Amino acid sequence: MAGGIGWTATQPGPWAESDTMGVVAASGSPNGVQTLVSAEGSVYALAEDGSGIYRVTALDAWVKVGDGGRQIFGGGAGLFATSSQDGSIVRYADGNWTRIGDPGAEFAVTDEGLFGLSPDKTAVNKWTSAEGWTTVGGPAEHLYGGGAGLFATSPQDGSIVRYADGNWTRIGDPGAEFAVTDEGLFGLSPDKTAVNKWTSAEGWTTVGGPAEHLYGGGEGLLATAPDTGDVMRLDTGQGKWETIGGPGAVFLSARSTVYGVGPDRASVARLVSPGNWLRTAGLTDAQPAVSSDQKVQRLNEFTQQGDEAFNAWAAARASHLANEPDPYKFNWENNGCNVVKNSLEVAGYFFKNACVRHDFGYRNYQEVLGKEGFRDGVDGRTGLGDQSPKATIDLVFKQDLYKECHRPVMSGGYPVARPAIQVSLCTAAADEMVEAVVAAAS
Repeated sequence: MAGGIGWTATQPGPWAESDTMGVVAASGSPNGVQTLVSAEGSVYALAEDGSGIYRVTALDAWVKVGDGGRQIFGGGAGLFATSSQDGSIVRYADGNWTRIGDPGAEFAVTDEGLFGLSPDKTAVNKWTSAEGWTTVGGPAEHLYGGGAGLFATSPQDGSIVRYADGNWTRIGDPGAEFAVTDEGLFGLSPDKTAVNKWTSAEGWTTVGGPAEHLYGGGEGLLATAPDTGDVMRLDTGQGKWETIGGPGAVFLSARSTVYGVGPDRASVARLVSPGNWLRTAGLTDAQPAVSSDQKVQRLNEFTQQGDEAFNAWAAARASHLANEPDPYKFNWENNGCNVVKNSLEVAGYFFKNACVRHDFGYRNYQEVLGKEGFRDGVDGRTGLGDQSPKATIDLVFKQDLYKECHRPVMSGGYPVARPAIQVSLCTAAADEMVEAVVAAAS
């Protein structure tokens, strides 16, 4: 159903860049969450009363990054907000807020930049840090942005149009709602009985339904069930829907996980596994009381095999080193594999991070589970036997050392594989370290 609707780039838009300014605070204090957005790998929340903008840390706490705003918008091009004072649009970058334009009816963010709909909805304008504002089309009723690009609905008949390569193309009929992911555009039929997916390669296909609301993002498509309000996630590879949680006020499909705001808007939770949500701190509660079960659950996430767990742990350590709040009160002390301290760096390989992670797992599991629970595991809380915390951490220790052994080196500005003899020497040293460290800890 493609067909041009005559939107073309014209002269620069009316929004000029201006000076640096803060996002003006609203009165009162946060008592809930208005909305969540994801921007450049981080998740941000706007307080329900507009009094603050917060970023969630790798340790499930919130740090304030702005004094307030009417709305926030996020995506690949960054984080933006409308000022609570006059509705002007501001950008967050490098810890500062900068005014970049006048008020608009709506805004949407893609990987390319920020798009704004003029107050009278007659023009769609695009902003990038390199070019400022340009008018790229219009009129439009609503804007939808995300990894797959920019889309808009026509004010004449509600049809959905796509912006790409400077041109606008009609791609479909009206819908009740639309949401954008990295894969494509999703639309909810006007009667909410069907969820449809559009990509430039395949056009429209029906992928499910019915649904009440759609939520797009880097982690894929979410939808809420019309009868129960439960939140579901679409597995596009399998073409199946999976219920992952109960009702909520707002959901966010971030690039690394899923977040949900409770029905009362008083709390935010992070999805750990289908049906298993971990509640974060409140926006103004940097150090809430975290139960031992929550602490164990977070430790389980940090100490599994694979890059995902390592990256989560590394991000948490960076958060700790940046003095960000830690509601779990983890023990970050380490002795750096002191039993083999002369071998922490072997033939250009740096083993200390593996030792720090190993110490982290040992110390924190023993503090919360005791030595016996750490060694054998606790039914219902951790794995048991050869899946116990100690067994898992020792296995992950070897994984981390071997990962360092296979780390490429830079040559001429490009990563290249190390010679096999170096890798062999490194893995032999790693095996000796594992044996020594595990024996010393037994």
